[in-house]
Amino acid sequence: MRLQRTKNRKLNKFRFAVIVICLCVFCYSAWHVGSNYWRAYKSQRAAEEEAKRIQEQIDEAKRQAEEEKKNQEQSSQNGSENSGSDTQEGQQGQEGGETQQDYEFVLNFDYLNSVNPDIMGWLQVDGTNINYPILYSYEDRAYYLSHNYLCEYDPQGSIYIENFNSRDMSDFNTIVYGHSMLNGNMFGTLHSFEDWWFFNNYGNVRVYTADATYYYQVFETATIDDSHIFTYLDNGSYQSRASYVERLAGYTNGFKKDGYSVSPDDHILTLSTCTTDDTKRLVVFAVLVSTTTN
Repeated sequence: MRLQRTKNRKLNKFRFAVIVICLCVFCYSAWHVGSNYWRAYKSQRAAEEEAKRIQEQIDEAKRQAEEEKKNQEQSSQNGSENSGSDTQEGQQGQEGGETQQDYEFVLNFDYLNSVNPDIMGWLQVDGTNINYPILYSYEDRAYYLSHNYLCEYDPQGSIYIENFNSRDMSDFNTIVYGHSMLNGNMFGTLHSFEDWWFFNNYGNVRVYTADATYYYQVFETATIDDSHIFTYLDNGSYQSRASYVERLAGYTNGFKKDGYSVSPDDHILTLSTCTTDDTKRLVVFAVLVSTTTN
């Protein structure tokens, strides 16, 4: 009996220890998951507030342009014949210039660079919630894999370009990376292009930089292995670029848009994100169709 009671006490102590350990693991896991979600939430709110601030600037620019145009028209109607003629000429100049400029999206890169000089551009993809700054680090190409645009640790990271690419968007193939978040943040909605209808009805992509705005059109999607593209592509070699174009034509596990083809002399924007298979990546390819200088 005494031996049995001793065994029971030891067994109860062991059970109690297991329960305590399990509770500790559970509490730590809950804290860790909660902290990650909170950081992701704060980062997303910050990005949304920045986009809202920029949209307010756009609306104000539109309002000022419309007000200026109305004032010019009123001045033209009320002025003398000579002054009216002068005003008319000035108005025509404005119609070909500031009042007709593209107010679709206006960025203050002086402000953005004061927030973080690694902000090299802004990315928008129609039909998705992809509307984020693009980060570029000269020193650590993987830094923004786990940091937001405020340089804070953040599991959802940022939208970023590695320093294998040039910062001025001049390469044959510029690769933009982003996590595929379950809540749709970052490149979470890039997977919309895996739907045939979406792929055929959307595809306009814009990259804004301090010097220019780049307009791209999505022409292909594919799921590829996770080996780095620049292990088999040399942007500086025509032969390598030609081989890469052939590789794109050979992908059969995605979609291709009719009427679009690329050559070794084109400029491609590759949007790359993770999938549920750790060995695969979803890539969306877009070709540059036009550029406007700022």
